[in-house]
Amino acid sequence: MITLSRLKKNFGLKVKKYREDSGLTQTKLAELIGIEPASLSRIESGKSFVSSVILHKICRALNVEPVKLFDFKDIYENDLPKCAKIIAIAKILECLTDEQLNFIYGVIATLKKD
Repeated sequence: MITLSRLKKNFGLKVKKYREDSGLTQTKLAELIGIEPASLSRIESGKSFVSSVILHKICRALNVEPVKLFDFKDIYENDLPKCAKIIAIAKILECLTDEQLNFIYGVIATLKKD
C-alpha cells in the first residue's frame, strides 16, 4: 500500500506534468484555481495535499479527469530513486533459481565492464 507521503509526492508530480503539458506556469495555474503560487508549489512538491474543491478546480483548469492525477504507473517506472530500484530488483531476484541468478549476474557483470 502507498504511504501518505508517497501519495502526496506522486500526486504533485502528476499535477506538475499536466500543468507543464498545458503550457501553464505555477503562477497562472494558481490564479486559475484561486490559490497562492506558493501553495501550488507545495502541492507539486508533495509537501501538502489538496481538498476536493481544489482537486476539482485543478482538473477543470488542466482539462484532465481526476483519475489521471492518481495514475502513478509512469512515475513508478521512470522516477524511482536509485535505491528504490535496487530494492525492487533485489525482491525480484529473491525468487530466481541459482541458474537464473548466475545468468543475471553474468549480464550485470558484462554491463559493468562497459
